[in-house]
Amino acid sequence: MISEPHFFSIRRALRLALLAISISLAGACSVLYPADAVEAPLPPSGLRLDWPPGSIGTVELASQALSDAKTRREMVEQDYLRVQGVCFDKFFMTACTDRGKEQRRIALAEVRAVEVEANYINRRDRAEQRDKALAERTAQEQAEAPQRLLDQQAREKAAALKAADRAKNDRKVQETAQREVGIDPQSRQRAFDLKAGQQQAAELASQAQRAANVTVFEKKQSETAARQKQIAERKAAKLVEQEQKAAALKAANEKAAEEAAAAAAAAAVKQ
Repeated sequence: MISEPHFFSIRRALRLALLAISISLAGACSVLYPADAVEAPLPPSGLRLDWPPGSIGTVELASQALSDAKTRREMVEQDYLRVQGVCFDKFFMTACTDRGKEQRRIALAEVRAVEVEANYINRRDRAEQRDKALAERTAQEQAEAPQRLLDQQAREKAAALKAADRAKNDRKVQETAQREVGIDPQSRQRAFDLKAGQQQAAELASQAQRAANVTVFEKKQSETAARQKQIAERKAAKLVEQEQKAAALKAANEKAAEEAAAAAAAAAVKQ
């Protein structure tokens, strides 16, 4: 079974080949019959037949559409140069060149419509990728936050135990030194009380630090929730913007189609 992108590629190649043949035949006729090349009409773009409105739904299709639009734009410009050369041999040269400009304008308007739609798909995909990456980073930070808090508490506990061990060792050393110099019991008690007060102050400071860490964690949780809310609001705004752009693009395509139809009708009346 032929996939959609492959089907579009085959149909596009066939249409480009037919357009090239039509341009070659038109060029040959202008050489063989320069006096009878009536206004040397530009062949229609035909790009909207390959890429009708709403057919560009993926980045891959958008890339193919932009490639086709670039090729078709080059063909239109080359054919317009040929038309100008033919018009130089006409008695009513200005009318001939004006008609060629109008046909070129209609063809390029169709090309631009396809380019606008393809570029919109590419911009939408990039915006979705950025939103997805931001959401993943936010979710990862939120998932890792509890573990980071536990790690911090474990480090603080280890530091407190290490400080307690050092204080105990220092106390033993001090008591030993006091016994050696014959310090009276009252002095030893005062030194002991002083050391105990220092340890208590250190423990209170550690508790205050843990409380501050909890406050920081809760603040980060609140900020994460706020970021997620902002992401949701931006997505909603982007959806509204995309719908508005799609509506504007549809209106532009309809207007371009009406202008092309009116130009075709006018050309038929002139002929």
